[in-house]
Amino acid sequence: TNIILRTLKDKKTYKMSEIMHPVTCSTYAVSTSLLLDNDKELGAIMVFSDLTEIKKLESRVKDLERQEFYNMLSKNMAHCVKNHLVAVKTFMDLFPERLEDKEFIGQFYHVARKEVGMLDLMIKKLTILGENNGLMKRKVDLRISFDQVLESYKEKMAEFNISLIKKYSEESATTYGDCEKLEEAFSNIMLNAIEAMPDGGTLTVKLSNILLDDKKLKEISNYLMNGEFSSKYHGTNMLKKLPLKYIEILVEDTGSGIPQEKLKNVFLPFYTTKLYNVGLGLSIAQRIIKEHDGFIFVSSKEKEGSKFHVLIPISDAL
Repeated sequence: TNIILRTLKDKKTYKMSEIMHPVTCSTYAVSTSLLLDNDKELGAIMVFSDLTEIKKLESRVKDLERQEFYNMLSKNMAHCVKNHLVAVKTFMDLFPERLEDKEFIGQFYHVARKEVGMLDLMIKKLTILGENNGLMKRKVDLRISFDQVLESYKEKMAEFNISLIKKYSEESATTYGDCEKLEEAFSNIMLNAIEAMPDGGTLTVKLSNILLDDKKLKEISNYLMNGEFSSKYHGTNMLKKLPLKYIEILVEDTGSGIPQEKLKNVFLPFYTTKLYNVGLGLSIAQRIIKEHDGFIFVSSKEKEGSKFHVLIPISDAL
């Protein structure tokens, strides 16, 4: 009734995207417009479109997607755990026969310690992924935060024979965020890039300011997974729903790259192509960046390397 009265009063067309019937729980789209006859106002008309079946189909699709996600999650988790248990089990099977072999005992101790350590790391990272402790927000200079992460990987980059190219703009790199969590995200992205170059290479880190214009929005929407971007920010008012100023961090490696068909999996928990990697680092990074109203996506070419893009709102854009 209210929408009809508003139409008559304001002489405008109104649309309500969705309403639910309180008794049947059916879902309808409602629109109203003036009813005219040769410019003479006769009243107003209300049109109902029954969306109930469409909503049921959407719910079914979401259920199937959720089930597919959990199937892949359980499969990846089982594969990850099994990888670390196989070596220990092999030594355990040989243990009764080699009990007096000191060299064997030493090897067994080394392998067991390493594999149990990896399982312990997996549990710790899984705990981090499941935490929801909120953010301790304050002003954070992302240049300083990223430099601290780079410093912590200085020895590892030297060990892997990786050279560093760092390009920071002189523009503001300040955001409101949880410094510790942001550094955790950056650390996981950095480790992924380093491990992508076991035979050495070049790691390039760039930090600059960008405006989130239509061109950049299109680029982001082309890369973000699962339709998340298009469903959340669809429509002509997209720019009004997002901060316009972002800090963009690019982390680029010269590794072997990621096949296009596997790009959609890189942020899935327990997904990894590396032997000694629990496959949770990028999932954790993605969650932290999302918590800061940011975006993370990856572009890659086989035999050329990968580039991780991180966008976080500038403090004066919040």
